[in-house]
Amino acid sequence: MLLTTHYLEEAERLADHLAIMHEGRIHVRGTVDEVVAEAGDRITFRLPGDAPDDPPALAGVPPTVTRAGGRREVSYTLTGGPAAARAHAALRPLLDWAAARGLTLERLEVRRGTLEDVFPRVVGAAPPEATARRPAGVAR
Repeated sequence: MLLTTHYLEEAERLADHLAIMHEGRIHVRGTVDEVVAEAGDRITFRLPGDAPDDPPALAGVPPTVTRAGGRREVSYTLTGGPAAARAHAALRPLLDWAAARGLTLERLEVRRGTLEDVFPRVVGAAPPEATARRPAGVAR
């Protein structure tokens, strides 16, 4: 069965294998897990504005730190290595860093990549949180 859709969540939920087409060419194909593994895992949290320093690099990836309303928003996108172990291996050093400083990592979130993360790379667009939903995708 071949399913075409403009909704990435639908493709991710229904497809066993998929391909992402842009400008008439297939750019990415494979199982859903293979395709989203390229997007990496995301770790995000908030730090209070008075936290003593920025968090360390995790698995060689420096944090992306932005300031908003007296707090620091921190995120990591971890790629490489076995997908099942990326975020898991990175959490211990992060939690140890926070504990040593008596900090609570507010709104701590760990999530695997999604097609919403993959698609902007295919089309050369801004990350999904910075853009409106964009149609695309061929799933089977």
